[in-house]
Amino acid sequence: MHVETYVNVATFPTLLSSADEKSRLVTKKIKERNEAIIDVENRFKSLIANQLIPNIHFNFELKNGIPEEEIISFAMLYKPLLIVMGTRSKANKEQELIGSVTAEVIERSLVPVFVLPQHTHLQTIQQIKHIGFATNFDKKELVAFEKLMYFVQKLQFKVSFIHVDDKEDIQNKNKLDELKSYFLTVYPHLQLQFSMLISEKSTLKELENYIRDQKIDILAIRNHKRGMFVRLFAPSLARKLVYQAKNPMIVFY
Repeated sequence: MHVETYVNVATFPTLLSSADEKSRLVTKKIKERNEAIIDVENRFKSLIANQLIPNIHFNFELKNGIPEEEIISFAMLYKPLLIVMGTRSKANKEQELIGSVTAEVIERSLVPVFVLPQHTHLQTIQQIKHIGFATNFDKKELVAFEKLMYFVQKLQFKVSFIHVDDKEDIQNKNKLDELKSYFLTVYPHLQLQFSMLISEKSTLKELENYIRDQKIDILAIRNHKRGMFVRLFAPSLARKLVYQAKNPMIVFY
């Protein structure tokens, strides 16, 4: 399922003097979007015909409104298993306003969101060989991990559990040991490793370095629901990763 969204230019103040000119611009915009949808639809059909992707049912929808609002509403109505979204390159993201569409969706969606950076190395799901799972020792992360296993159960991979702290903490070390004992017992067939990283300056930077050094293909993280004020002035780690990370990411709730 792909949702094509756009904002009706007639809903904003404009210097155009005539209603006819506004209508013409809206009609042109809709025509361009429809042509783009037809083009993408034909590309999907070609990929299926050449057996490059499975023969799956798909359709496209063109919606008028604020992108993140339309995506959230769509997910609430149709309850998909997964939302797949892309992000632009880091250079392009830095030029955007604080409300990136993908970042806003991951903060508000009740459906897992799979985020693919613009220039990701990942071309097929079979390329996922190493999954990073960021943990803060929250019990709800166990549910998130079960959901993750549902999506990747047919693949051959290893999982690295990662906790980043600003200092040595014996309680967190004990929690990591408990986590290790639990997962080695419940998932004895998986190849697992557990790491506690110490970062005095930047949790995000430490995590990015670990992902690079360990050659992690995809990072899984559970995001906590927070109010709008907190989202704006204290961005979550997941939101920061959308803006900075080069690797694909799946966000759970």
